Amino acid sequence: MHWASTHLFDQTFDETLALLEETRHHVDMVAHGGLDGVPQDQMLRTVRDLSYLTSQVTGMMSLLMLYRSAANGELDDSGFQACAALWGRNWSRPARRWLRIA
Repeated sequence: MHWASTHLFDQTFDETLALLEETRHHVDMVAHGGLDGVPQDQMLRTVRDLSYLTSQVTGMMSLLMLYRSAANGELDDSGFQACAALWGRNWSRPARRWLRIA
């Protein structure tokens, strides 16, 4: 894997991890009533939205790891197919596109 690709991966992974941590912090704030004056139904919608965002970010982190493994030659096509099957159809299409880029 080329140095620039590795650097880009590491930077993207770090930024994604920071976003996930920030999202977790907001969920904790809402769960502990940290939003004064916000109606409960709005807080519940916020928790739902943040929970969805967290799952999306977690999925993208998995794709980043898959991309790195494929780009490093650590994952052949059958290994990729097995991983994609575990994540379901929603993740397999973007992952295939990422593999073509690699």
